[in-house]
Amino acid sequence: AARALHTLGNICVHEARYQPAADHFSQALIIYRELGDRTGEARTLNNLGVIGEMTGRYQQALEYYQQGLTLYQETGERTGEARALGNVGCVYRRLGRYQQAAEYAERSLRLSRLADDRLAEAYALTWLGDIRRCEGGCQQAGQFYQQALDLLRAFGDRSGQAVALNGLGEALRATGQHTAAFGQHAAALELAGQLGDPDGQAMAHYGLAHAYQASGHPEQARPHWQQALAQF
Repeated sequence: AARALHTLGNICVHEARYQPAADHFSQALIIYRELGDRTGEARTLNNLGVIGEMTGRYQQALEYYQQGLTLYQETGERTGEARALGNVGCVYRRLGRYQQAAEYAERSLRLSRLADDRLAEAYALTWLGDIRRCEGGCQQAGQFYQQALDLLRAFGDRSGQAVALNGLGEALRATGQHTAAFGQHAAALELAGQLGDPDGQAMAHYGLAHAYQASGHPEQARPHWQQALAQF
């Protein structure tokens, strides 16, 4: 029953139906706790954190992620712990607490490498890219994104690639490399379109609009601004 509820929750998240997803996960959480399934409990807490983050309830997300992180640490599940560390770091980045965000992302990266979890490593590198870019360290951010992309391509993780491509495009634009930025955002837009990911498409249009604007072509930027606003 808990697994079925978990699956239903994931389907609702994919459809951006966050309240029904939270309801399914909350029911699954009760069952996992009754069964003493701590891994299932940790995974469900993480998913509740994702919903909190996606709906802008960052303090709630942080609480769920921290609870999940504690369970992963107690059970010695390194992969889960690495990803939970990264999730906590993401919330701190959204809150503008970049030092704490970087500390968690770096811990996630170290643990991912110890666990030989290359996909978790790729996510941690993407998170570090996001943090450095927010801090203005766009050259280093670009290096993190490129390392992440190499791993994500090896895994065939197209959703992760779209995120990293958009991040790389933003970092390149910020360092004046507008032509290269166009290429990254265009590639992200194509991937996000294939995946039916409106958020990824919106970010790609946003990046293309910024790149056109920065390179002195406001008329070419305009349709991308409109597309971004329509999909956000």
